[in-house]
Amino acid sequence: MEIQQNNTKFRCIGSGCCGSVWALKNTPWVVKCEDGNQGRSILNDQVMHRKVLASDTTSSLPVRIPKSFRIIGADHDCWRDYLPRFPPDRTACKAYFQERIPAVPLEIRELLIAQYCPEAIQATTRASDVNQDCLMRLYTGKRRREGGAPPSFFNLRNYGLHIEQMQHLGLDARAIIKALAHTLAHCYWRAHVDLNDVEFVLAPPTEPLHNSTPTFRISGTEQDLVIWMLDYDCVRDMPMTCEGVQQAVKAFYQNDAYFPRPHFFGHIKQDVDLWTMFKAEFLRASSEILNKQDFELAELWVEMVEDEGRRRNVGCWCRDELGET
Repeated sequence: MEIQQNNTKFRCIGSGCCGSVWALKNTPWVVKCEDGNQGRSILNDQVMHRKVLASDTTSSLPVRIPKSFRIIGADHDCWRDYLPRFPPDRTACKAYFQERIPAVPLEIRELLIAQYCPEAIQATTRASDVNQDCLMRLYTGKRRREGGAPPSFFNLRNYGLHIEQMQHLGLDARAIIKALAHTLAHCYWRAHVDLNDVEFVLAPPTEPLHNSTPTFRISGTEQDLVIWMLDYDCVRDMPMTCEGVQQAVKAFYQNDAYFPRPHFFGHIKQDVDLWTMFKAEFLRASSEILNKQDFELAELWVEMVEDEGRRRNVGCWCRDELGET
């Protein structure tokens, strides 16, 4: 990727088990460096990323997927230009270039701090450069724990937005859940991948914005937001068999709670309704992709997810909105 001939330095805007993500100011791409855990591969990240992109032949997915660019090795000539712009302790490595997801703008960051950050650390949070790199993870299958001591730090990078916060902020949580259900069905039955460890975040869109991509807006703000799906290094091919469905169910529960779940500790009756809606939308989207015989796999997936949820949550309780069990 081309870079301007100036003194701009790469800045780390994220990190995970596969590696760290770096960006230059005002560039529409990022560099994902393979400097994480052994066994995590940016080559697999690219292969699965492109497989999902290629499966959306009609641009009908209701989520955005970053564009996929090239991978370079540690011995690539580009590092002669890139490496001096990294911190001095960095070394050349295998790296994956892809489209940059725009950060959530200041207006929304300020709102999140005002609403959810303890007052004692609000000034520190606002002053943190890390919090400029804000993406909001969509946890539609999770609620915040009630009570307990207030947090000693507040991190807006990959901020976890729980289902009750989405509703509190005026986001259309039901439309978000329907988009996630459609996306899950598409990736299982068209891309044939298990979506293991992918992330779904809310952030501004890039152009072009297709008619199939729903936009969302937090009450009192002017910024349109879309759902982005990213991080494919743990994704695996999924066969259209019972074993493939088992693999998908395992991945569903290994991942963070981006999707509603049939059971979890402390869920309320509203969460039961959200799971029911998600299930219906998943089955509807699956029926538009699969023939009658293969549709049994979608029904089996639902059955196994619900069975596994009950197994994992023996003794869990459900309370109504008033806190009564």
